[in-house]
Amino acid sequence: MVIVLAVIAIAAITIFLNAGGLFGKNDINAEMSNTQEIAVNTRRLLKDNGLYTFNNATDMTGTLIKFGGAPGSMSVIGARDSGTATLQNIWSGAVTVEPATAAGGKTGFTVTTNLVPMTACTTLASKLSQSFGETAINGSKTVGIVNSATAGAQCTKDNGSAGTNTLRFTSMT
Repeated sequence: MVIVLAVIAIAAITIFLNAGGLFGKNDINAEMSNTQEIAVNTRRLLKDNGLYTFNNATDMTGTLIKFGGAPGSMSVIGARDSGTATLQNIWSGAVTVEPATAAGGKTGFTVTTNLVPMTACTTLASKLSQSFGETAINGSKTVGIVNSATAGAQCTKDNGSAGTNTLRFTSMT
C-alpha cells in the first residue's frame, strides 16, 4: 500500500512539474491559430478593390474587431462595436493589424504581436513565416521563411517571467 501511494505521489509531482511545459505549448498553439485567423479575416473583411484603406494600426485593428474578425479566444479591450477596441495576446501583449505599402498602395498588411516569450518567439517566427512574405523579429527583417537558427538568434530572453519579443508578420495579399 505504501509503495502504491509513493508511486502515485511521484506521478503527481511529475505531472505538476511538467504542466508548465504543456500549458506553454498550448499557449503557443493558441497564438499561432489566432495570428492565422487574423490574417484570413483581414483579407476577407478589410480588403476593398485590392487595397487596405486604413490610416493606421488603431483604425485597422478596431475595424477588424468591429466587423467580427477578432479570434474568439483573444482578449478584446473596449467595446467590440466601437471601432476603437484593441486586442491582447495570451501574454497580455498588444496585437495590431496595420496596412503595409508596396508600389505606392496599401496592398498588404502587418500583424504585430508584443510581449512574446522566448520559447514562443522562436516557434511562432519559424512556423508563421511560412504563411507570410516577411517576418520581423525585434526589428530584424527576413523575407521568406525564418529558419529555427535565425529565430533563436533574434528572439531575446524573457525578463523574469515576462516575454520581451515583438513579432511582425507582413503579407502583401
